Amino acid sequence: GLVDGHLYSVPLTFETMLLYYNQTLFEQYDLPLPKTRADIEAACQKAEEVGLICFANGTGGRASRGEWWIGWHMNAGAGPEKVYQALKGEIPFTSPEFAQAIDLNKEWILKGWYNGTFDRYFTLDHDENWALLGSDRALMRVSGSWDLQRMLNFCDADCDWLPAPVLNPNV
Repeated sequence: GLVDGHLYSVPLTFETMLLYYNQTLFEQYDLPLPKTRADIEAACQKAEEVGLICFANGTGGRASRGEWWIGWHMNAGAGPEKVYQALKGEIPFTSPEFAQAIDLNKEWILKGWYNGTFDRYFTLDHDENWALLGSDRALMRVSGSWDLQRMLNFCDADCDWLPAPVLNPNV
């Protein structure tokens, strides 16, 4: 942070959304690392075909965790500039770009791409979701960089991460 051109503070950390993935499963099923929505959807379809969970993501009784995926969908679907404009009050969060992003998140939940079933999206807790990824039962997980230690605890040899992919080719 700068004040009057002078360095005032330096953040201890920066956080961002990451796509954690099970390397073993990606290699086993010859899947490319997802960089787009189409890549993600192809991976999720493959996961369904072979009986895997696409995303080891769920709220586990804490609705605030759902905000992580909504935030990813809004930023990666509507775009960070639109999010910034909405936060400044220049456009409403009810704009079509945001509605589409929220609808996509809902669609993936209803398809069972988060934790395999709609019900499990709301019941499995944080560590249970990580255990799915680490035990070769789930392909991916979207979470923040704050979860890097959990990745090491649950599946360090099998898992890796990359930036959470964009969901709209115009972003």
